[in-house]
Amino acid sequence: MEKRINKLTVFSHKRMLINNLVKDKKEDMHMKKIILLFAAAVIFSSIGHQISGGYKDPEKERRKPFHSFKWFSRS
Repeated sequence: MEKRINKLTVFSHKRMLINNLVKDKKEDMHMKKIILLFAAAVIFSSIGHQISGGYKDPEKERRKPFHSFKWFSRS
């Protein structure tokens, strides 16, 4: 009976170790996905910023007011 119990405990310990390794791998994959998504967002935003013209001087960066705002500011 002791041999059977020992085999079962060894099997359960092996199973537990395997489950822990699988969980660790899943957590690692999840972290890698998050980091890759963040990196992709940073890259795309920087590309979009460059396409739109990049950094501009403060005078050029000011936007012209809309026509309706001009009407209200005249009176």
